Amino acid sequence: MRGASAASTNPRENPHAGGIHCKWDTENANWAGCRNKVSDIWNNGYPGPEEDVKVFYGVDWTGSWVCLHQGHSIHDLGLSGLRFFGEGAGKGELVNDKVSSHQWVDAC
Repeated sequence: MRGASAASTNPRENPHAGGIHCKWDTENANWAGCRNKVSDIWNNGYPGPEEDVKVFYGVDWTGSWVCLHQGHSIHDLGLSGLRFFGEGAGKGELVNDKVSSHQWVDAC
């Protein structure tokens, strides 16, 4: 679990860092105000254990997922065409505006 530090998951409501900005230093089971609104995401984690982040289609780390490596970002999920590929509800859906929770993992 991440403690308070410079490492974070930084999603934005609109592409290219526009709109609502959310930030978490720990895993989060329900993105609440940012749930199903994210079009820009950045894993600002630091190298080491739990450096990658899985983002999930459902709350409570449920449903399909995709993984974002440490330091990677996608500034326009709509244009990227990225789809959830893990098993579960939402598999095959576009990630844009469909993320509900995230969890830090050792590797994607």
